[in-house]
Amino acid sequence: MAQSPSEPIEEMFQNLRTAVGECILEWAVVEFHLALMFHTLIGGNPPVSHGVFGAIRSFEARLQMLHMAVVNSYTDEADTIRTDWKLLYNYCTSMSQLRNQVAHATALNVDGKEVVLEPFFNLTKEREKISTAEIKDRSVRFRELATTLWWITDQMERRTMPLGGSARPVPDLLLRLRTEAAQRRAKHGRPP
Repeated sequence: MAQSPSEPIEEMFQNLRTAVGECILEWAVVEFHLALMFHTLIGGNPPVSHGVFGAIRSFEARLQMLHMAVVNSYTDEADTIRTDWKLLYNYCTSMSQLRNQVAHATALNVDGKEVVLEPFFNLTKEREKISTAEIKDRSVRFRELATTLWWITDQMERRTMPLGGSARPVPDLLLRLRTEAAQRRAKHGRPP
């Protein structure tokens, strides 16, 4: 009969499970904001636009469908919504990979000292482990992404209908992505 895990290890497993649950729930908010953005672009009856968006099971396919809706709605290459969206589209793609590592991982007890996730676990190839702290960091990054998606959707809505109040400031995530993109362009000698 297997020995029951010690209390500290069981507590570590519980902390890991809690962090995983919070991380996945934060990602669900990202997907919800992408659906809201799709509805903002397509318009019409919300159950129809959300139903169409949700009918696509693959996240990558949904994101590509939204991308096509954005670039075909904002055709001016210099439009800030279009350029900001392109940055967010790429960021969403990379964050989706981080989400998948958490969602498709196995919890492991490492030498009775720590509990970690191993993404896409199998016995033939060891992969880099993900700590509880890293999972919590991903949750924060997903929350920041959701807030930024909310912001850009608000910018889209402000173009089509008068909204009361002042526009919210540009989120820090988008400011960082803009700065990184400008640095890449400068590094390769391309205009800003």
